[in-house]
Amino acid sequence: MGTNLNNARGTFSVKRLWDAVRKGIFALMTPVILLGGIYSGYFSPTEAAAVAVGYAILVELIVYRELSPKDFFEEFVSTAVMLGTLFPIVAVALSLKSVLAIEGVPAAFADWLQTVFTSKVAFLLALNAALLLVGCLIDVVSAILLLGPVLLAAATHFGINPVQLGIIMIINLEIGLLTPPIGLNLLVASGAFKKRFAEVSLSVIPFIILMLIALLLVTFIPELTLYFVS
Repeated sequence: MGTNLNNARGTFSVKRLWDAVRKGIFALMTPVILLGGIYSGYFSPTEAAAVAVGYAILVELIVYRELSPKDFFEEFVSTAVMLGTLFPIVAVALSLKSVLAIEGVPAAFADWLQTVFTSKVAFLLALNAALLLVGCLIDVVSAILLLGPVLLAAATHFGINPVQLGIIMIINLEIGLLTPPIGLNLLVASGAFKKRFAEVSLSVIPFIILMLIALLLVTFIPELTLYFVS
């Protein structure tokens, strides 16, 4: 909200820092409102999404005034079209989830994994390798809806907490968004900054390395994920 990609660069000064904070205070308050509301119990994470949208609309229309009512309507229509393309995926995934549950596929898959992997560490390594590959080829929503129920049953057999499994899945799939050949975030960045796809792909390598380190920490130190839900 209220950002400009062509801001001039210069030397650091407290005055410039204060001016930037003052101008962006409403945008900076977004995570404060959301996390504060969630952890204080005023609204759930799902409700936080609606709060974020409402807050962003108010700030753009009233404070920054960078979004006219006409622009708002156009954004509303484009968002509706984008969500419409996701509904068939969600419908198929939910239907497939029900069929798999009725046929007992998750439990059978978990039993098969137990015969292939004899240790929790081996399973976690294979899980990360598979999710990294899936993240490169499939979008996040489809991957979560299709693989979540199956992997949850398998992870339960190996004593992996569902919260840890969820975070492992998210990190892997987020890395996939920065990895060719699909790399949705790479495509968006390439178009937004008018740079070649290969150039953008090379520029994100340091960030991918940091995310891989975080993935290893979350995978083999589950306390990092379970501390916040205990």
